[in-house]
Amino acid sequence: MRVVLQANLEPDAGLVNGSQGSIVGFEPYDAKKLPTKPEGRDAAGIPTVAVLRGAHAKYAEQQIKAFGDRNNKQPWPIVKFDNGLVRTIFADCTANELGNEEPYSLLSRTQIPLIAGYAITIHKSQVRMKYLCEADKHTLTCLHRA
Repeated sequence: MRVVLQANLEPDAGLVNGSQGSIVGFEPYDAKKLPTKPEGRDAAGIPTVAVLRGAHAKYAEQQIKAFGDRNNKQPWPIVKFDNGLVRTIFADCTANELGNEEPYSLLSRTQIPLIAGYAITIHKSQVRMKYLCEADKHTLTCLHRA
């Protein structure tokens, strides 16, 4: 099934909002592989699991674990993206502070950041066309208007 990524997971690797790919399988739930605040590293200094960053990383870690528990530890989708990368897509937690004074309230949403990619907007299809076509600017404009 074609899917579109709805979060900036690994910008350096090209996994950003709007990246397209196909689900190629599912990885069983394993609490040890869930994204965490960077603490565990291997001998080369590379994090041993997916890393959460930001002021609320520990909170996001707890929310992602709770998400998995609430969903009966369902398997996570494995996506092969159009740029060739294959990644397991875990839940993503977006947290925002509310209020003018500390302690702030946190508003958050935790979800798997994928949507079905078979019905995408015209803009996304034009961007996709741009990457797939090897054409000059004028030819590309004609393709978009056709």
